[in-house]
Amino acid sequence: MKRSILLCLLLAACGGGGGGNPVPVPYSFPVRAAAMAFLTNQQSFIMVSPIMPPPPNALIMSGGSLTTPPPSISTFSYTSAPGGNSSFEGQAVSTTNVTLDGPTTEIVYFTISPFEWVGQTSVFPPNPFVPSSPSTSQYSVYANQVPLPVMATIGSSGPLDTGTDYTDSTKKTVVDTFAQTWTLIEGETPDLPYFCTTTVVVTSVKPINLRGPNTSFCLRIDFNGDVLGESLSYIGTSEGTLTFTN
Repeated sequence: MKRSILLCLLLAACGGGGGGNPVPVPYSFPVRAAAMAFLTNQQSFIMVSPIMPPPPNALIMSGGSLTTPPPSISTFSYTSAPGGNSSFEGQAVSTTNVTLDGPTTEIVYFTISPFEWVGQTSVFPPNPFVPSSPSTSQYSVYANQVPLPVMATIGSSGPLDTGTDYTDSTKKTVVDTFAQTWTLIEGETPDLPYFCTTTVVVTSVKPINLRGPNTSFCLRIDFNGDVLGESLSYIGTSEGTLTFTN
């Protein structure tokens, strides 16, 4: 009797055991909860790039002679911690303090209800290729926010916001404008997809764009909205797309 009841439950969950093929029900994942949890909880991880060949015609001095450098692996570190309540552009916000790859620091400004990115301030280290160059800053203001859905299925996507990067909070000098979108893509297994936010630079005003190439930051999530891993892709670099994974 127990086996019959279990069999009935399994058949019901699969759409019945009668004629015809059952209609698959797409998995839904709590993307908003995952994004909020990542932003409001302390994070610390290192992402690693694939093994990369040396650039064409690259040479290094080794053992008194010039040789081709060996393949290399790059790393990218991310550390964040909640920063408490603050204000940004006259709006009450929550904050998260972020350190990227050591010397780059950021403060992310967002609201909880509705959950939206509002702005960001960044401080970049001096250019290592320019002697005595100063640190540079960036003041980012987000607009046209579209709230994330509570749940999403694999293949879903939509706009997040647009924004403008300035050199500082006076907003006298525009660096660039950008647009951000989100998507939920299939992972290595159907139950662990990647929730990705992609940033595309729309216009770049200053000769040196501090935001860099277009980027896609992904969180590997589960049915509970827990974040199990991360990846960061730089899109459109001279080497193509460079992806760091954790």
